[in-house]
Order: sequence, then structure tokens, then C-alpha cells
Amino acid sequence: MSLGDLVDDVPEDPLITGAVQRALVAYAAVLPEDVLRDVEMLATRTLFVHPLGISFVARLAPGIRVEVDMGDDLAEQAQQGFAVGEIMISMMRVLRRRSRERGERRFLMPETPMLMLQAFLGYFNPDPALWTMGDDAVRGALDRLCEAVVGLFFTGLVVDVLESPSSLDDWGETGLALSAGLPAMTAALRGARARLSRRDRHALETYDACGWDAARLERRLGGGPEPARPAFFALGAALAAELRASPAS
Repeated sequence: MSLGDLVDDVPEDPLITGAVQRALVAYAAVLPEDVLRDVEMLATRTLFVHPLGISFVARLAPGIRVEVDMGDDLAEQAQQGFAVGEIMISMMRVLRRRSRERGERRFLMPETPMLMLQAFLGYFNPDPALWTMGDDAVRGALDRLCEAVVGLFFTGLVVDVLESPSSLDDWGETGLALSAGLPAMTAALRGARARLSRRDRHALETYDACGWDAARLERRLGGGPEPARPAFFALGAALAAELRASPAS
């Protein structure tokens, strides 16, 4: 069973797909094709069913433009968003376990990027301002969201590989390609982190120390994940800028 088999029934939308694909352009020089494909599939399918992604589609897609009751229970929307992340994490754990049991040597997204995805999107509610902003501004917001999602997948992958380099041996040809590209990937992440403000670096380092767990972060800082959310956006933008500026791009 492949990732594509599991998400094949999730509906697609060209708005979200296009924004994710634009965000991935900067990574084409450092990530193998199958990794790019998996990032695209995981990012798009997550946003297709997350309340945040649904709100962008409802706002921008001419055939789907609908009246949305902004008085809907925000706590319920937050729980729905959290459930989406939990499903994606569980799905990848099942795929990785079955792959190991069958002795397969193929790339499957490791744990850290999935935990970072949940840390970012888990309680991220749609912004009521989407319904009063102009179309260009909403498209720009969607692009920035997808840039952040793609950036956290890249960051989580690099962190996971550096912490468990033996995983490269389990990924066959993709592992060899990632091993060869790891110096460039590490340099890009280091350069992107250097572009961040001290506040954003601290927010991400603290979340990382909490295992990307919002409950642990709240106990440690006395606040939920919302204060850390701008740091994910800043990291995505910094990575895109760093990769575009690198000689390999």
C-alpha cells in the first residue's frame, strides 16, 4: 500500500494544489522527485480537508463560493483541525510500520515533519478577515500558508535525518539522493534560521524542545501554540529566500 492509495479518495482543488506547487519550486534543486511528490501529496491532502484550507477554497473558488456562518463554534473548528493532523500522523505511522514488516526500501515521510505539521495546523482556525479581504490578498495569504507548510516538511525531514541518519539506508535510491544532498539541505536550513528574528528562533526552539506538542508548550510557557505560529510563516519565507539565493537553484 502506498501513500497515494491512502489519500486517493481525498478530493483535490486546483487553488490549493497550485499554491503548494509554487511553494515547492524553491526546493526542486535539493529534494529528490519522489520526496517532492510526497510533500505535495501530504500538504495538499491535509489542506483539502482542514477547516483552514476549506475556508480558502470556499472564499476563492467561483463554483464553490458559499455563505459561511462565521458564528460557527471556533472550538469545534479547532478540534476538527486537530483531528485532521492526528489522522495524518497515524496514517504515516501505519505506512512506515507495514513497509518495515515487508522489508521494503522506499521513502516514507518520517515522524518529525508530521509532528511539526500538527504543531502548526492543529488549532489553526480560519480567519474571519478572509471574507472581507480582496481576492489578491487572499491568494497571497494562501501562498504564504503553503510556503510555511512546505517549509516545515523540509525542516522536519532534515532534522529527522540528522538525528537518525540510519533511516537513509531504509529509503533505497531516495536515501542515497538525500544523503548526497544533505550538506546543501543542512546549509539551507542553517541559513534560513540565521534570517529569523531572535523571537522566532526562540519560539521554534522551544516548540522543538517540547516535542512539537502544544500541550507541553502551554505548560512550559503558559500559552498555546498561537504565539509560535508566526515563526512557522517566517521559517517558510526564510527557507524559500535562502534556497533561491543558493548557487544550486
